[in-house]
Amino acid sequence: MELPQASMCHQSADRLRIKVASRKGDAGYFTNVVKRLAGLRKFKHLAANPLTGSVLFIVESLDSGEIVAYAREHGLFHLTTTEP
Repeated sequence: MELPQASMCHQSADRLRIKVASRKGDAGYFTNVVKRLAGLRKFKHLAANPLTGSVLFIVESLDSGEIVAYAREHGLFHLTTTEP
């Protein structure tokens, strides 16, 4: 199964926003992504916006590699590019 491609919109010390453009508008997909990613760790804030096709993570000690690897291993998305 080919995973949806995601891109990193922005990242700071405690925030990460990932866009999954191919799933934009798919509320069921983003509900599932939030539900599955919530099992990774305790986030200060984890939310998806199907209208923009993005997922926002706010967490202390952000490890974007951990999030991206978990998402790939659990069949959610594959990070391929970084937007400017």
